[in-house]
Amino acid sequence: GKADVFLPPAAKSAISAGFGFQDGAFKHAELEVGPGVAPLPLPLWAAPPILLNRVGLAASVDNGFKLAGGVEIVAGASIAGLSPVSIDALPSSGGGVTLFIPKDGSYALISASGKVAILDIPIAYGGMSISTAGPLTFKAGADLDFDIISVHVGVDGGINLSNGDFYAAASGGACVSLLDLEGCAKVQGILSSIGFAACGSLEGHEKVTGASVSISLGYDRKWGKKSNLGDCAIEKYKPASLKGGGASAGAARAGAGARLQAPAGGQQFTLGGGDKQDVRVHGAGSRPGFTLTGPGGRTLTVPAGLTSVAVGANVAAVPVAPDTIELQVHQPAGTWTVAPAAGSTVSQVETAAMLPTPKIRASVQKTARGRQVVVKASNLGSQHLMIREVLTGGAGHELGTVKHDGTTTLRFTPADDKAGKRAIQAIVVADDGRQVASPQIATYTAPGPATLPAPRSVTLKRTKSAVSVAWKKVAGADHYRVKVTASDGRLQILTVAGKTTRTTVPGVTTDDNVQIKVSAVSKLGKEGRAKAATSKPTKKVAKTTPKKKKVATKK
Repeated sequence: GKADVFLPPAAKSAISAGFGFQDGAFKHAELEVGPGVAPLPLPLWAAPPILLNRVGLAASVDNGFKLAGGVEIVAGASIAGLSPVSIDALPSSGGGVTLFIPKDGSYALISASGKVAILDIPIAYGGMSISTAGPLTFKAGADLDFDIISVHVGVDGGINLSNGDFYAAASGGACVSLLDLEGCAKVQGILSSIGFAACGSLEGHEKVTGASVSISLGYDRKWGKKSNLGDCAIEKYKPASLKGGGASAGAARAGAGARLQAPAGGQQFTLGGGDKQDVRVHGAGSRPGFTLTGPGGRTLTVPAGLTSVAVGANVAAVPVAPDTIELQVHQPAGTWTVAPAAGSTVSQVETAAMLPTPKIRASVQKTARGRQVVVKASNLGSQHLMIREVLTGGAGHELGTVKHDGTTTLRFTPADDKAGKRAIQAIVVADDGRQVASPQIATYTAPGPATLPAPRSVTLKRTKSAVSVAWKKVAGADHYRVKVTASDGRLQILTVAGKTTRTTVPGVTTDDNVQIKVSAVSKLGKEGRAKAATSKPTKKVAKTTPKKKKVATKK
């Protein structure tokens, strides 16, 4: 049964209570009180006004004992009946602090979660959990989604007190979609007991011409080891004891299984043994609602748009992305089914063993204007490839993207680097942005760096004590070298940053003859051709007329 009491009748319910019995046995009970029941709303802070608005408590014995409690806090004066800022951690919303003990008493799970809303629009969520059968973990994030721009930020981490393993990871991204242009930028970082890593990516697509660009770069370093520049290695720095056995392992692969596409009738999958394994359920643009059914009749129903941790059937459901729910399954061995709720779409069900392993072959060919790499790919699934050439030190020169099975030809000009054998690499990227593999797919012999041309013009302008030098920009220049020779015997070399195309030579007098040569220097330090200009003395030498001698005359 369930009852709501309204005080006054037009207001939001002041008391909400419910309970349930089955075959004479207790099943669940809930109680929530709000404004209208003294002392609520309870002032916590005067300016700005912060109020304790509602308090809730719930208990159930479905698949184990579950006890939850929480509050709702609002801040600021009401605007058109809406709260400027609210923090909802009520059990009725799936939040608060929860204690769960399964029927077999094999472990206990304590979790806390809540959501933040502005004018009743949810913008952020957070949660943490600790299990006697595993480590302490936490997650938090914020999502803003408008017509032309969407932003997501998130953090997650864990601590294993038994062995000292830990990690803290953060990610952020923004996507913009305009009439003829769309693009996304993403950054990730992690600090752990293994080391630290960071990476970023930028992708853009021009809708009219079909032109696209994809750039990514990663940096990582294990404690006591040398640093690496190149791949995005975030998942490698999550300790194994904190990964679980499934999708949270990110880039891990366990065989050549295929990602499961979930039809309307549901999707079955089999999990192996162990204490815990994770499964990710993806929706179509939003977090889906579904029912998870497992061995022995274990069942968990997850509502659509979940914003906080839901627990049941030895499973914790955690929202980890705007369209993704992560299921943390304890004692996972057996066959499971995910059945979408009415009105919800489950686009994919994924574990680490379910990512397809692409088959990739490639060759590099010479062209009239440079090189082209021909990539033949199959078994990509929903993944795509970022193709790059690997330069000295592990840096990458992005060549393009392969988005589908078949043959793709990417034309490119070799980046300036040392001459010799150079590798072509394919970065395998999952549809959630994770870089899951980076195999070498081809090699070729690259030429040495080209000699940069001379600046098209060099102009000089004199003052009483200096000469100003200006020149045209040279493509590919890292910096410029300005050589000065003068009639006073000086030989001077100035270095000018690559974005600057002018400088001043001091200490030049008006009677000095000055020659200046400007050349561009590449990133590898190779100097290009020089362009010279000369400035003649500007001081005029006065002409002298010899004096005539007076000749004395005798009278």
